[in-house]
Amino acid sequence: MRGLRWIKILLIILYLVIAFVFIWSLLSVKFFKVGSENCGIFWLCIILAIITPIVMIFWFLCKTTNKGDILGLIVSLPVLLCAAGSVILFVLGGGICSVTTDIADYGELDERVKRQVESGNYPFPDKVPEQALDIEYSYFYRQTLDDEVKMTLAYTLEEEEFEKERKRIEDTYLIVSEERIENTDFYFTAVSERVIFVAFDEDRHRILYGYLANMGQETLEDYL
Repeated sequence: MRGLRWIKILLIILYLVIAFVFIWSLLSVKFFKVGSENCGIFWLCIILAIITPIVMIFWFLCKTTNKGDILGLIVSLPVLLCAAGSVILFVLGGGICSVTTDIADYGELDERVKRQVESGNYPFPDKVPEQALDIEYSYFYRQTLDDEVKMTLAYTLEEEEFEKERKRIEDTYLIVSEERIENTDFYFTAVSERVIFVAFDEDRHRILYGYLANMGQETLEDYL
């Protein structure tokens, strides 16, 4: 039946568009990782979104009787809708993440994070100082409607270099607020949906740069 054939074609085109957006989203992050929360559900979404529709498309393309066409359409339509729903759940639920702790990746940001950084008062150094010791780097980006970002860089310097960096931060960036917890001074360059700060631990001469976006449960005490 000609009408069913056109319905088949339209359904295939619709899902191919959805699948393209899905795959493009996966490839758009620099350090892809499936979100740790509900990880099993997200992997099930990937299977439903990719494997099942391929089987349905082959079923669509097979020559059958008119009754077979109608039965195939009745079975395939909810399957495709389920697969499309899985794509939406995966993307909107934050299944797509970009995660790295390799200092060699420092400065490599996802495009949407880079746009955030360029529009803010961002005090992270362009590169890690050669004399830095005990370097720790962490980058986490969850791709959702409200992108979640957590980026930290920490290292230890000799006292003289430590104080030079403190002075650079004070002289170069607009400090919107300050806070002292124990022997650590926190200098904030943004406090809103984004929290951007540099912390100076006077006891250990350790510097911590932090960038948090939509990470509401984080507290400064977590970084002491």
